[in-house]
Formats: sequence, structure tokens, C-alpha cells
Amino acid sequence: MNLTFRNALLLILASSLLAAVVAYVQYNKPHKDYGQAAVEAHWKADELVQWYGAHDASEHAMWQDKMVAVAGTVTALTATGALLSPGVVVSWDSGAMPDVQVGSAVIVQGRLLGFDDLLGEVRFAHAQLRP
Repeated sequence: MNLTFRNALLLILASSLLAAVVAYVQYNKPHKDYGQAAVEAHWKADELVQWYGAHDASEHAMWQDKMVAVAGTVTALTATGALLSPGVVVSWDSGAMPDVQVGSAVIVQGRLLGFDDLLGEVRFAHAQLRP
């Protein structure tokens, strides 16, 4: 076996092993616990929707992917979430489906995804009820 061929083969094997270890570690990395994340802002549902409607899309990025608490009244329920009046769409965190009723006042904490210009709705994911 030629010495340079052997070195190249060892380099390829070592690189493959390193790539496999990195892929394994990244695949098994624990998911972010949104329930333990710190809330960065508190809003009322109507104020939040008004703010998004009144500000430019470039300003919307300051709240995107932030943990936010919003207070509002439940106007509709789905299998995976709720709608708070006047236009906050909430998707519950997996395994955190709360027992809420239409018409009840709630405070929800979740990751703010952004604003849907077409429907005029603010969207949340990984939401949980706050006590």
C-alpha cells in the first residue's frame, strides 16, 4: 500500500467518524423547554394586535421568537389551540392542553411567531396557561 494512499484513507475514516459523532450529538440534543423560558414582555391581546397593525414589518422582528405573555378572552377553541379576542392565535405546547372554556379570561405565555397581515392575527406557538 502506498503511504499517501494510506494517509488519505486514514484521513477519510477519521473525518467520517468525527462527522458521525457530531451528527449523533446534534440529533440527541434536548429540546428547548419553553415553559421555563423567561417572559420578555406582557401584553393585553387588543394592545398587541393594535401594535402590530400600526407598526411596520421591520419593527415586528423585535418581538419575533421571543417569549411573551398575553392576556385576553378566549373566543374559540380548536384541538391544538385557542383564539383570544381580538386576534391572537395560540397553539398549545405539546402535552399542555389546558382546560379552558370559551369566554374565560386567560393569561397565556408562549413564543411569538409573528403577525399574519392577511388575517390581522398575531400567532403564538408552544403556549401554556399562566396561573
